[in-house]
Amino acid sequence: MKRFLIVLMVLLAAPALVYAQVEPIDLVNQVDLDNYRHNLDDLLYAHDGDNRGVNGPEHDLARNNIEATFTSLGLDTYLHPFDYRGKTYYNVVGVMEGQVTPDQQYIIGAHYDSVDNPGADDNGSGVAGMMEMARIFTQYDFEATIIFISFDREEQGLWGSKAYASEHRDDDIRGMISADMIAYTAGGGTCKIYGRTASNSIKYPLADAVERYSNGLIPEIKGTFDASDHAPFEWEGKPACLFIEGDWTINPCYHRQCDSVDTPDYIDYDFAWQMVRSATGYLAEAAGLISDTRCADMKKFAARCRGRGKIVAKAKMRNTNHNGQTVTFGIDNIEHFDVVIKGKKAKLRKCCYNGPHTVSIVDPANCVDPVEVGCPD
Repeated sequence: MKRFLIVLMVLLAAPALVYAQVEPIDLVNQVDLDNYRHNLDDLLYAHDGDNRGVNGPEHDLARNNIEATFTSLGLDTYLHPFDYRGKTYYNVVGVMEGQVTPDQQYIIGAHYDSVDNPGADDNGSGVAGMMEMARIFTQYDFEATIIFISFDREEQGLWGSKAYASEHRDDDIRGMISADMIAYTAGGGTCKIYGRTASNSIKYPLADAVERYSNGLIPEIKGTFDASDHAPFEWEGKPACLFIEGDWTINPCYHRQCDSVDTPDYIDYDFAWQMVRSATGYLAEAAGLISDTRCADMKKFAARCRGRGKIVAKAKMRNTNHNGQTVTFGIDNIEHFDVVIKGKKAKLRKCCYNGPHTVSIVDPANCVDPVEVGCPD
């Protein structure tokens, strides 16, 4: 008796379900206030009595927590050494390599040293925000390379950032943001963006991101201000800017012991959340967030059973944009198989599956309806 094959094919003029595309706002909306608070309160030694200064006992402990966080997130993490007064100090660097134009770089930086005080706002606030951004960004792919840097010895004259910027002067750095003091406000609801005219290519897009993503902050664009870690990058001809709270000049705890998370009514976590949302939106746009279009570009999904219980499943794309990426096929929602897209096609062949089976595409998820196939017993 001739073997009986049940063949079902799904031709997709359009996806069976619309696959949600990732946009910068999706990253912005993941900025989590509790995560930010955890970073600042629990990892950066920003409480009464803590000291992240040159010889402060909590200086290296905070650095170690930053390094451990970067490593846990899968960043290519290393300590970048530099000399200051005959002693070696370290910037903490975490790299996310770009998938399309990896030589192009965007840097988000924040210094972790303080002026012999807890340094909650100056600058635990910026470091906590950078760590939260790293948590979010490492979940996605970007066209350009993103580098997270926590600089040391900023308070003694930008030594960490000067060393890094000098050593990387030949890198294609398209933009650098120094997040420095982002958690105090006297109620004005403003933030400031400092930088030279040559850095307008980053200053104005960041201001636009503040207006669109911050939930209410008002950006003020300012000029040259060589007092934070953006400046050494500008000196090397790279577009860079300082992103800072609008009321920093009247901060009552600036470089004082009361710069602590324990000072009543001082650290404004909601304000910091708005600042981090803004920087997240800018960076996601500038670095080229790669949106998953595999589902929208899928033209055809087919599955059938060939002789001796061999299941064959195919996914055909409308174009070659996804060459080298993968499609994950599922059989009976038990076994999953990653298949590389070659040109426009991904093809799965698996043996042996006698009897009825369900074949599906599980990644990208919710893209097509499962197919029922019946292999001969």
